[in-house]
Amino acid sequence: MKSNFKWSCLAAVVAASVSSSASSADAPFFQITEISSDAREYGYKLAQKSDDYLSVTQEYDWWSYFDSIPTEIDLSDRFSYTPGCIFDSKVCDAFYDSSDETDQRGHSFFHSLVNNLPYTYSLLNGGDTSSNLDGFRRGINEDGSVIVGWIDNRDRSFEGGARFPVVWNNGTMIKLAEIGHGQASDSFETYDGSLIVGGAASETQISDNERYHYCYERYNENSFRSNILNCPGYHNKAALWLIQNNEVKDVRYLNHYDAATKDKISTADVKKIIKIDDTYYAVGYSATDDIGADSSNIATYWTFKYSDGAFSDISGYKRPSGLDRPGKDDEHFGSTWFADANDNGIAVGNARYNSVKNRSYPVEMFVYDISSDKTTTPIKDVPFKGATNRAVAINNNNLIVGVSDNKDSQEAVVQGNPRQRDTYLYNYNTNRFYSINDLICSSDSCEINGRYYYIYNVGDINDNNTVIANAYRYENYDDWKNYKNPTNVEILLTSDKFDPTDEKYDIPEEYVVEYSRPEITYGERSGKHKGSMPVAAVMFMTLLAALRLSRRKK
Repeated sequence: MKSNFKWSCLAAVVAASVSSSASSADAPFFQITEISSDAREYGYKLAQKSDDYLSVTQEYDWWSYFDSIPTEIDLSDRFSYTPGCIFDSKVCDAFYDSSDETDQRGHSFFHSLVNNLPYTYSLLNGGDTSSNLDGFRRGINEDGSVIVGWIDNRDRSFEGGARFPVVWNNGTMIKLAEIGHGQASDSFETYDGSLIVGGAASETQISDNERYHYCYERYNENSFRSNILNCPGYHNKAALWLIQNNEVKDVRYLNHYDAATKDKISTADVKKIIKIDDTYYAVGYSATDDIGADSSNIATYWTFKYSDGAFSDISGYKRPSGLDRPGKDDEHFGSTWFADANDNGIAVGNARYNSVKNRSYPVEMFVYDISSDKTTTPIKDVPFKGATNRAVAINNNNLIVGVSDNKDSQEAVVQGNPRQRDTYLYNYNTNRFYSINDLICSSDSCEINGRYYYIYNVGDINDNNTVIANAYRYENYDDWKNYKNPTNVEILLTSDKFDPTDEKYDIPEEYVVEYSRPEITYGERSGKHKGSMPVAAVMFMTLLAALRLSRRKK
C-alpha cells in the first residue's frame, strides 16, 4: 500500500509551473557557487566581513536519528538529542541495529567515542583538513584571522577530561583549559587588541564518575538505548576567557539559570558575544532543573564590562522576557536556547516543544530585542501549524536564516516519518519570510547551467548577505523530475539584487518565484540510487537531509 507522504514544491522548470509577481525576473535572486561535492561536508560558519568559511564533516550520520540539522549536533548541546527517537519503530530500530557494519549509525558514533576515534572534523575554506583529534573549529571572526573551537584529549580518561577549548589567533593555537570538558564558540576583539572568547568549560575536573563512564567507557550495544541518555556525562558552565599577548589572563565561569543539582547533567554555552555602548552581552543558554530526570536548557544571557585590561560588573543569568520558562511556567517547551545575535542587539533563538503539536515536537524560532527586552515569535506555525522553523544565524543587516519543514510535508512525525526539510530567510526589518528555494529560479526556469538544485540545509549568513548552505544537485531534468541520483553539494549563495540604498534589505517581489514540480509519493520511487542503503532508507536519509553517497555507482 502506498504511503501518502508527499515530497513536492521543489523547483520550477517551465513557465507554466512557476508563479511570480506581475513583473518577471530574468535571473534568480541568489546565484549558486559550489564549494564542495563531498556528500559528508556541510556548510557551517562564515566570516562576517569576508566569505571565508568553515565546514563540518560528519563521519557518522548520527544526527539523522535526532531529527536535528547536521551543523547543530554536539554532545554538549543537550537540546539537540534529548528528545530521543520519535519516529516509526522501523526508523528507530534501524538506528540501533548493529548487525550491518556499513549501517551502524548510532553504534558507530559511540564506538568512535569509546575508542577515541574521530567521528567528525571541520574544514577551513575547503582545504585545510584537520581531524577531530587535532581540532574542531566552531566559529570564525570578521576577517577569518581568529578561529575558535576545541581539541580532543588524545588520552581521554575520567581524570583527564574529554576535550579542551582552544582559540587559533592568526594561526597560533592557545589552549584555554586542560581539565574536564570545554569548547570555545565565539570571540570578540576589544579596543586594545585583547580577545574575549566565549564558550563552555568544566570548572573542575570531571567528578560525576558514574555517568561519565556510562557515556564513554561502559559502552555496550545491548544497553545503548539507555546509555545514550547519560551523555555527555559531565557538567559544564558557560565561560569567558580573556586573551592578551596570546596568553590566558583571566577566565570567568558564569552561573547557571538554576543551580542544577549534581545528580543531573547540566550544560551551558556562550554562543555569541556582542557589545552595545559600553556593555558586553554573552548570549547562549544555561541549565534548568525543571525538566524530567535530567536538566534541560534555557535561553540565557549575561552582561559584563571590559576596561583597563580586565573584566568587571559580570551579571548573573538573565532570560528573555515574554518567553516561557521550560517546565516552570510553561507546559509546552522542553528547551530554549539562543543560536546567534548581532551588533544591533537582536538575538535569535529556538524553543523545542515538549508536547505534541500537530503530530510533531516542533522547534520554533523566536527573536529577542535586548534593548527593549521584547521577545517575538514572528513565524510561529509557519509554514503550517506545528511546523519546525529553526533559526540558525542572523547578520548585522537583520537577515535571519534557518531550516524549516517544507510547506507540503505535513504528515505525522511522532510515530510516523520525518518531514522534508526546507530553508528560509526571514527579514526582521520587514517581517517577511521566504523559502530560500523560492529565490534561486528565474520566472522561466530553475535550470542552472544544465543542473537543478534543492537547498535543504543552511549554516550561516554574513554581512555580505552571503549564505553557506547545502543542496541536492540533479545533473539533468530527468533526474530532477524523477527524484533520482541526487548529489549532496556545499554551496555559497550570493546576490547582487539587493538595493544598496535600501536599509531594510527588501527582496523585490519579482524575484520571489515559487517552486513546483510534479508531486511524487513516498512509495513511488523505484530503481537504484547512488547510495549504499536500500531505497526506503535512502528516502529516509534524504528527507532528513542526510544522503550519504556510496562508492557504488548506479
